[in-house]
Amino acid sequence: MQRDTLIETNDREAQLLEQVTRWVTDLLALEEDTSLLIKQMRCTTPDCPPFRTMIYLMNEGRPVYRYKIHKTLMDITCEDVAALVFIEPKRDTFLDIHITQTEKG
Repeated sequence: MQRDTLIETNDREAQLLEQVTRWVTDLLALEEDTSLLIKQMRCTTPDCPPFRTMIYLMNEGRPVYRYKIHKTLMDITCEDVAALVFIEPKRDTFLDIHITQTEKG
């Protein structure tokens, strides 16, 4: 299984990325031939949280699934990744799935 990241990491970020990768791999029961790409991006769209983490699942000959979690890599929890399991994928070329960080009050 290929694992990539587009995040420049220090040791702490590398550990977080490894943890999120394990959660995605285990909770989504990824097949051996699934490539996984995780990257953190700034969000410049109005009303969008400042950062989001993108998770791409790629298999040859299948649609690319793109999950958006509107949190930094540091803020993602196992529960965020587990929530992806309950979302029914569509047969689109790119599938956007959003998990937005709730306001803490």
